[in-house]
Amino acid sequence: MLPTLAAAQTADSERPVPILTGNFGTLSFVTAGQNLIDTQINPVLLVPLGDRWLVESRAEFEGQFQRPSGGGPYQGPVTKHVDYAQVDYIASPYVTITAGRFLTPFGIFNERLYPVWIRFLQSDPLTLPINTVDSDGAMLRGGFPVSGKANMNYAAYVSVTSVGIASVVVCTVICSEEHEGMHMKFTVLP
Repeated sequence: MLPTLAAAQTADSERPVPILTGNFGTLSFVTAGQNLIDTQINPVLLVPLGDRWLVESRAEFEGQFQRPSGGGPYQGPVTKHVDYAQVDYIASPYVTITAGRFLTPFGIFNERLYPVWIRFLQSDPLTLPINTVDSDGAMLRGGFPVSGKANMNYAAYVSVTSVGIASVVVCTVICSEEHEGMHMKFTVLP
């Protein structure tokens, strides 16, 4: 039985599966007898395509629904926003190529701590309002070991914005034992 169990846990039997997750919430407000229902849906979609491709997306749908004063069904406006919709190609263990709309890699907060399932576990940094916009374009990101105690993580992207094209290279050195780091940012604007 032991060899059978070991064979069942090999990499050949593990296949990535698509994931649809997210959150849904409603709040109800009553003012002067008038009921307002504020609803928000945030789906997150992860679709692996083979061993090297990943499609990922997160959207936000928010509606404020109210009954008309004469009665009838609830109705109201619905706002829609795509936080990110990107295609990732894992070229090697050291580089991933991303294209589409992605979270701007400003420091490590946007990419690693901003997702909704992580974000509510800690306070937002003071720099959050500075540059948490989405970027439309392409990005190279990854990391590699510099020594036994340090890894070099990098992200370089080109973003097409309403004011032109901006490119930013962000390098972060993280020491694995001391948990200290150095952050360097280089900005090139046309």
